[in-house]
Amino acid sequence: MFFVNGAIMNRLKIKYGIAAALLLAGGCCMQKPDSVKDTPADPALGPNLLDVASSQPDLSTFVELIKSAGLEDRLKGAGPYTVFAPTNAAFAKMPAADFANLKKPENKAKLVERLEYHIAKGNFTAKDLPSKVRFPSIMGDSLEIQAAGTTLKVGNDEAMSGIIKTDIHAGNGTIHVIDRVFEPD
Repeated sequence: MFFVNGAIMNRLKIKYGIAAALLLAGGCCMQKPDSVKDTPADPALGPNLLDVASSQPDLSTFVELIKSAGLEDRLKGAGPYTVFAPTNAAFAKMPAADFANLKKPENKAKLVERLEYHIAKGNFTAKDLPSKVRFPSIMGDSLEIQAAGTTLKVGNDEAMSGIIKTDIHAGNGTIHVIDRVFEPD
């Protein structure tokens, strides 16, 4: 039988009690990502995802909607993130009424959900994508990658989007340009 000195036992309880409390607190915060502010990306790593997306003329609608949804801090945050950014033409393919409804202030939660479906936690380049058959968006639903020859598609069981430009690098992640706006399952 093994006996432990009372003083040692008290130190162990305190040490491991603190560790358990920290783990529980961390787990709590991880369940509610919106309650935790993203730390800014390190400027030494280069421009952040929002700055890089803003520099792409064909992503102006995406950037405008990110700002309307209040997700700028997410794309400026430390990440890393992989962003599947629809082109202006992809947004133009949406039914006009659906697009107009997304932009209404009373539908901000739906806009946030739709845009968060285009962002994945982690930095995945084009060469990484085929090995990641499924991965979660920050919204929670899974995205699926399909590779057919040199063509990559991303989306869900309902619809896939072609990745038309890959590996636009930022200091806190990577942007891939897509030809369709995702809709969560």
